[in-house]
Amino acid sequence: MLDISPNPTTYTFYVELNSANNSYPGTDITIAKNANGLPTGYVYLPDSTFQLLNTTATVDPKSHLAAFQVKLFSSKISLQYAYALGFTISSATGGATIADNKKNIAILVGVKNIYDGVYNTRGYVLRATDPTLTGYFKNVEFGLVTFSATANDFDHLQVWGDGVSGVGIGIPRVTTDPVTNLVTVTSPGGAHNMPGYPNRYDPATKTFYIGFTWGGGPGVREAYDTMVFVRKR
Repeated sequence: MLDISPNPTTYTFYVELNSANNSYPGTDITIAKNANGLPTGYVYLPDSTFQLLNTTATVDPKSHLAAFQVKLFSSKISLQYAYALGFTISSATGGATIADNKKNIAILVGVKNIYDGVYNTRGYVLRATDPTLTGYFKNVEFGLVTFSATANDFDHLQVWGDGVSGVGIGIPRVTTDPVTNLVTVTSPGGAHNMPGYPNRYDPATKTFYIGFTWGGGPGVREAYDTMVFVRKR
């Protein structure tokens, strides 16, 4: 997966020599870009967003793999599309035969921002006059799904204080200022930052502290979440 970052990132992918005779010594495989044959719904990465660092690689006699490297300039990649890279094996030395039905390679590129992931969440939710849905919850996992370079959507509804029932305000979105680490909460159902609460992201601990309100406003509908990163999504 690819983080949205101003720094280029280099990835390695492998082409396997799969033959009845895997003993070809010093076989070199050469690949070339191929924008055809990508999975349905995927767009080929623009040339300005990647650089193929080697087009020829020698097959390792033990693993039967040839290693290729591609550098991705992730800060230039738009989040409007699902991307893929495509290559074709154009030649091979050492007596290896290129099979027409196995020569094309498609690599899916999952674009994620630096906040994307699964978070262990604890918090408090108020639903005035409803003691069943008002209260504290803990150990609820939320995924934060990349929407843009600085915005992420919950992967499910905010829970009420019972830790199970979903708050009917639509999927919350958190937008993080990369300079100040201040966070803004919105949702289709009108969620907005809780006045006076310091919504923020702590990059050192990968933790979001967010408070928001909706409906009747403060004192009627409130939620406070502490979201701690636990793993990649």
